[in-house]
Amino acid sequence: MPVAPHAAVIPGKYYYVGYTETMNLLNYSVAVIPVTAADKDVDVFDHDYKPLNELDERVWKGCK
Repeated sequence: MPVAPHAAVIPGKYYYVGYTETMNLLNYSVAVIPVTAADKDVDVFDHDYKPLNELDERVWKGCK
C-alpha cells in the first residue's frame, strides 16, 4: 500500500494522511520505495480532472 498520494511531501501541503494513518492503526509493517525521477513528458498534469471533494482538490492542486 502506498504511504502517500504523491511522490514527495511539499512543506505545508501534506493534507492527506489516510494511507499512513491506516498502516499505523493496523500496526502493519511498511516500506517506502522512493521515486528518483519524473519525466515531464510522461507525468503530465491533468487540467481536466474534477476533484471528488475539497480535500481531494487541495491534494490535487499540491501536485502541480
